[in-house]
Amino acid sequence: MVAKLVVFKGTKDGLTIHLDPSADPSEVLVALRQELAQNRSFFGTGSTVVINTGGRLLESEELIQILKVLGEHGLTLSGLVTTGETACSKDQRKPEPVPTEPGAKLIRRTLRSGMQVRHDGDVVIVGDLNPGAEVVASGDIVVFGTLRGVVHAGATGDSSAQVMALRLAPTQLRIADLIARSPDEKEALPDRPEVARVKDGAVIIEEFAS
Repeated sequence: MVAKLVVFKGTKDGLTIHLDPSADPSEVLVALRQELAQNRSFFGTGSTVVINTGGRLLESEELIQILKVLGEHGLTLSGLVTTGETACSKDQRKPEPVPTEPGAKLIRRTLRSGMQVRHDGDVVIVGDLNPGAEVVASGDIVVFGTLRGVVHAGATGDSSAQVMALRLAPTQLRIADLIARSPDEKEALPDRPEVARVKDGAVIIEEFAS
């Protein structure tokens, strides 16, 4: 039943969406889209939500797809919660050392100036990447917030790696050994998710559509 795959719960801090940790991720995504369409009165456009995965760690591609579904309904992801954790906004998170470990790395906080993350795998940040902060990853880099710092995806030479953010305005962006061309003039922050990828031997930035 769809109702068992996705459950909405209102709290004093806002809306939390609970996802069934034992169900197939593709089925959960379909259920999420259906539940959001059927319960528009439960939330308002521009609202932020917390996703509770019930203890299951999400792959970066799953997070990207969840972001797209939320965006279709005017919602923004503000946090991810697994069993035993307490939800908090990115502004409440305090910096702490970031260990290096294999596989995807999920960071639930804003990375401020002077902070560096180097990771063998994908890096997913629920928060902002401020000017002066740097992330280097052998895989993809996904930022559920504003990316203003320095990022290097596919750092070991993987030109299929991508960089995605809700607002993409990096100081410098690299994929493998390619550097994105900086704009000639300073522009306003984008108002939609964008993705940077390698195409025809160059780094291109385009609207995130899938």
